[in-house]
Amino acid sequence: MTLLDAFNLLFVFCCCIFLSYIFFYLNAYSVKWLACTAKDFLCAIFMTIVYILKAWFNFFYAYHKDLKNEVVLLTGASGGIGKLLAKKLVQKGCILILIDIDNFGLEEVSRTLNETFQQQVAYPFKCDISNYEEICLIKKKIVETVGNPTIIINNAGVVAGKYFLDLKPKEVQKTFEVNILAHFWVLQLFLPHMLEMNHGHIVSVASILGLDSFAGVSEYGASKAAAVNFMKSLRQELRLINKNGIHCTTVLPFHTSTDMFKGFGSRFKNFFLLKVLDPDYVAERIIDAVERNQTTLYIPKILYVIITLLSILPDNSYDVIADFFKVNHSMLTFLGKK
Repeated sequence: MTLLDAFNLLFVFCCCIFLSYIFFYLNAYSVKWLACTAKDFLCAIFMTIVYILKAWFNFFYAYHKDLKNEVVLLTGASGGIGKLLAKKLVQKGCILILIDIDNFGLEEVSRTLNETFQQQVAYPFKCDISNYEEICLIKKKIVETVGNPTIIINNAGVVAGKYFLDLKPKEVQKTFEVNILAHFWVLQLFLPHMLEMNHGHIVSVASILGLDSFAGVSEYGASKAAAVNFMKSLRQELRLINKNGIHCTTVLPFHTSTDMFKGFGSRFKNFFLLKVLDPDYVAERIIDAVERNQTTLYIPKILYVIITLLSILPDNSYDVIADFFKVNHSMLTFLGKK
C-alpha cells in the first residue's frame, strides 16, 4: 500500500465517521440546524459574488440618482471643502441648510450663492455643533424655515495638530466633540424624519487617518476612526430595520490642500501616486459618491490598493513606509487654521 492509498483510506474513514455522527447521534433539530446553516453559508457566498460583480459593473456604468430638490444639511459650510460642496450641490438643484460656527464666513457663502443663483437656495444657521443644546435650539428654526433635511453631510472637523504629550484636555475634548459627537447629536435629531419617509442620505467626511495614522494626529486620527466605525454601525442598524431608502457614505480622503492642515509637511508633497488633493476635486468626488449611493469613498483611488496592502503586510512594513515618507515629522511645521 502506497502513502497515497493510505491517505485516501484515512479520508474515507473520516467521512464515514462524520456521516455516522450526523445520522445516528444528531437529533432531527440538529440536522435541520445544520441544513439551514449550510444553506445560509452557500447563500452568503453567492451574494458576495453577486455584489463583487455589481461593484465592478457600477465602477464603469454606475447609476446616478437625481439630487434636484433635495434638502441638504451641510456642517462646516464655510470651510474649504464645505464652500465647494455648497456651490456644487446648488448646481445640482439642492436647497441648502448651511451650518457653521464662523458666522462671517457662513453669511458670505450664503449671500454669494443666493446672489449667484438669484434666488433663496442657501439658508445660514450659526451653530456650535459640539453643543447638543445649541443644536436642539437650531433644529426648530431649521424645520420652521426650510423643513427637514433629506441629505446630511457631516463635514465639520478640527485638529489640534500637536503630539500626544503636548495635547491639552480641552483640545482633545473639542476634537471629539466636533469630529464625532456632533454626528450623534445631528443625526439623533434629524434621522427620525428620514426613517419615517424611508428616504435620505447620510455622509461623513472622515479621513484616511481614521484607518492608518501617524505621529502628531493622535486625537484627530482617533476621532476619525470613531466616525468610520459609527457609520458602519449606523448602516447596519438601518439594514436591520429594512430602511433601504436611506443610504450611508463614508469619505476617506488623503491630505487635502485646506487651511485645516496648513503647514503639514512630508518628504514628497507631489509624489505622483499620493499628491496633495485639490479641494475642488474632493468635493466633486463626494457628490459623485452620493449620486452613486457609494458606501465607502477613498480619495484618491490608489488608496484602495494601499489600504489592502497594509492590511496584509506586517506592521513593521508600515513603519518602513512612514519613515521613508517622513510622515512622523510632518506635524512639526503644522500651522493650522488661524
